[in-house]
Amino acid sequence: MLRGIWLLGQLACAPDRDGDGVVRSEDCNDDDPSIYPGARETEGDGIDSNCDGEDPGFAFVGDWALTDVSVSIAGYLIEGLDIAGQFTVATDLTATTDLAVTAKGLALPLDLVGAASPIPGEGLFWLDMEGTLGEGSLMSRSVALWDCEWSDGAIECVGTLLVFGDNYNVWAVFEAVP
Repeated sequence: MLRGIWLLGQLACAPDRDGDGVVRSEDCNDDDPSIYPGARETEGDGIDSNCDGEDPGFAFVGDWALTDVSVSIAGYLIEGLDIAGQFTVATDLTATTDLAVTAKGLALPLDLVGAASPIPGEGLFWLDMEGTLGEGSLMSRSVALWDCEWSDGAIECVGTLLVFGDNYNVWAVFEAVP
């Protein structure tokens, strides 16, 4: 009987099996060297890497209002263009826009649907969306491919927007909608 208790004690105090520097009794997953107390978390990957009992979701999920934007084509800034509205990233990482583009006094809705894809590294993701700009005879298929970075409650995106067969360069800043 004492020998059985001794063996159980040896198993409980066994050295670090996965080689991450944390003994088995303190490691929440001693079969994976990337999981240990103090490990860096990767948001939204479904894995509790630092043994705190949680996996943080993506910080960019939510509603974001457009607060600043510039658009250019072939290196020339387009003046007199007003864009207002917001985009939403859902927990399943679908992305939608509700933007209104006003050019020369003509308001055109810009409706895009797509996905936000995390890029390994803190605060980075792709927005890959397509849809339409305008309506009726002024409707054009649109595609947005943006690299985005979020920090301090704001998202900054740069990339292209294909409208009426032309690629426009877009720089946009969005802030969290309370």
